[in-house]
Amino acid sequence: SGEMTATVTVPVNGDTTVESDETFFVDLSNAVGATLLDAQGEGTIVNDDATVVDVTATADGAEPATDGAFTVSLTNPADTDTVVTYTVAGTATPDGDYTALTGTVTIPAGETTATIPVAVLDDTLVEGDETVSVTLTSTTNGTLGTVDATVRVTNVGAGHHLPTYVTPQFS
Repeated sequence: SGEMTATVTVPVNGDTTVESDETFFVDLSNAVGATLLDAQGEGTIVNDDATVVDVTATADGAEPATDGAFTVSLTNPADTDTVVTYTVAGTATPDGDYTALTGTVTIPAGETTATIPVAVLDDTLVEGDETVSVTLTSTTNGTLGTVDATVRVTNVGAGHHLPTYVTPQFS
């Protein structure tokens, strides 16, 4: 009696899923001794779960036919797809030593990892080991953690492409 306002408390069940903010409505009805001028209130549950996006080199590659890989991971799953953008550098040549990478990878909603494959190409050159490096530059969910990783591409059996020389025999 005599009060102009009242608070309606809505308990929120916490979780660890990274998700969009969510809205809800509280509807008032059956007022006694008062007139409801606005019988609906809107509230927002703000997502407070954080996720960190990391990249690691999970497999090195080798010529002529062993592919390498990077794994991009989230510390917590998100309720929407997580798109991660990256740049590529290193001493290996795209479309010469490995199939060029696209620059983005998507971790599907509810998942925590995605793979960036490094498809090694056999370039028939005698050369030393080379590298493919990835640097994460942005993400649609969370914050960036470990942003750099490097896959090594080994020239297996140095000389697997060396020419064969025939020594002439004189009689």
